[in-house]
Amino acid sequence: MSSPGTQLKSQSTAEPKPKLQALLVEHNPLDAELVLRALGSDGFDISSVLVQDEAGFTEALRANRAEIVLADYNLPNWKGMEALAILRREGLDIPMIVVSSALGDVNAVECIKQGATDYVLKDGLARLPAVVCRALREKTERTRRRQAEEDLACKCAWSRLTPSYWPNAITASSTRMPTSLSPMPAKARSACKCSFTTCWHFRESEERKLAKASIAMR
Repeated sequence: MSSPGTQLKSQSTAEPKPKLQALLVEHNPLDAELVLRALGSDGFDISSVLVQDEAGFTEALRANRAEIVLADYNLPNWKGMEALAILRREGLDIPMIVVSSALGDVNAVECIKQGATDYVLKDGLARLPAVVCRALREKTERTRRRQAEEDLACKCAWSRLTPSYWPNAITASSTRMPTSLSPMPAKARSACKCSFTTCWHFRESEERKLAKASIAMR
């Protein structure tokens, strides 16, 4: 049975460094140490888990909060690119960089097409820190953009509750909540991932009732 992986840490220094949780898919411990050394020498304080197969990778993903995946292309019992499918299956947006001894232009292009952020050859690890920084920056931008889109979608739904929709309409934030205002069904509410604390659902008949009530209150 595969274990979650072997815990590895780079050597600490006197100066504080930005921390990075990495998940290494690598069968050669020496190569893994070289990867960690390349990142540590460029300002990262690395905490990493080393795995070699699908079972170990899946278990490590669930047991650790990895921020980056560094995967060898060819392993004795597994292909590192298959880690992308597991990331998608687990619903995780974690950047993955292919780190391999030899890749070739065709395979390199295919890795990018399949969803890898980038690739780095093991004889060119000097560029790995810059690649990792870019991958983390792009992940942050994706997260912010996704959150903004979700917030915008929810604001559009909430705009139907504003006074511009009904004169003197009572919004969901009002302490005088009308009885015709019904909570969003559980199935729909689970699909809403916006940052608002509460979402509400109106049926057309309820909208008409609330419109009449708001007009009568004037």
